[in-house]
Order: sequence, then structure tokens, then C-alpha cells
Amino acid sequence: MTLELRNKRKLKKPDFVRTDANKGKKFGSKWNKPRGLQNKLRLNKKGNPRSPSPGYGSPKSVKGLTRDGLKLVRVSKVDDLSGINTKNEAVLLVKGLGAKRKIEILERVKSSGVRVFNVKDVNASLEKLKKAFDERKMVKKKKIEAKKAAEKKAAEKKKAKKEEKTKEKKVETKEVEKKPETKKVEKKETKK
Repeated sequence: MTLELRNKRKLKKPDFVRTDANKGKKFGSKWNKPRGLQNKLRLNKKGNPRSPSPGYGSPKSVKGLTRDGLKLVRVSKVDDLSGINTKNEAVLLVKGLGAKRKIEILERVKSSGVRVFNVKDVNASLEKLKKAFDERKMVKKKKIEAKKAAEKKAAEKKKAKKEEKTKEKKVETKEVEKKPETKKVEKKETKK
């Protein structure tokens, strides 16, 4: 009864537009309370659009319900679904849900038969989410594998460089050891 009454009232409710909404795009049609001292809309002069007032509101018993008369319950985790009454409550998924948690919630909703207000087709959206989630997982795995391979390559290069340096040092030390002996021999020859 009260739902029907509210729907009838909503049909009669005008669109509340701000002052000078007809004068161009810069104003827009979104409601903005008139504050001017001589503003005709604020003074409710004849021939001006209507202003919002308590008379246009819904009955208290129906306020905040959907058009079907269901109460919306915000859900952000699977545990929130436990106390939902399927006859007079509907689920409203929170905005910032991640794919993983959303999949869990939709699977639970599918099995319990609860209505979801902001998802049109639960099955289709579940498939789409699972597919996207799996793709992201694969991409992440590939990135990790590529990173490990790059690190391994870099470690091998480092090891090869170290080996080259040690070889060079060994060769240099051998040359240094040989040089003094030859110099001594030359010196002795020059003295004679």
C-alpha cells in the first residue's frame, strides 16, 4: 500500500532545477538552493519551477527501500551474507571490492538465492570476473618468471666478470714476479 503511494507521489514529483538552468550548459540542471535576496525561485513566485519541500518525500515506512520494497544491505565480505533475509532484503555490493572477494561473494549469493541489486546477471558477471582474474594471474606469473630469469642472468654475468678479473689479476701477478728477475739480470750485466 505505502509502496504504491510512494510510486504515485514520485510520478507527480517535478524535476527540481536550479535558478537559470535554462540559460546554458554552464549552470546545468542539478538542484542548487537559491540564496539571493531577491531570487524569485527562493520567494516561490508564480511561474517559477518548484522547490524541494517535505511534502514531496516518501512515507517513513518506505523510505530507503527499493521500488520492489526490498531493504538494501551493503556487503563487503562473505560473512555479511549470513544474516540476510531473502524475502525482504537485497544485497548491495560495496564499490571498492576486489575481484577475488567479489567472486567469493557472488558464488555464495548464487547458491543462497539472494538478489543482488547492483549486478544484473550474476552468472555472466561471475564468468567474466573469473576469466579476467585468471588472465591477471597468468600475467603476474609470467612477470615473476621473467624477473627471476633476468636476475639469474645478471648473477651469471656478475660471476663471469669476477672470474675474468681474478684471471687478469693472476696473470698480472705472474708478470710482476717475472719482471724483477729480468731487471736484476740486466743490472748485473751492466756492472761488469
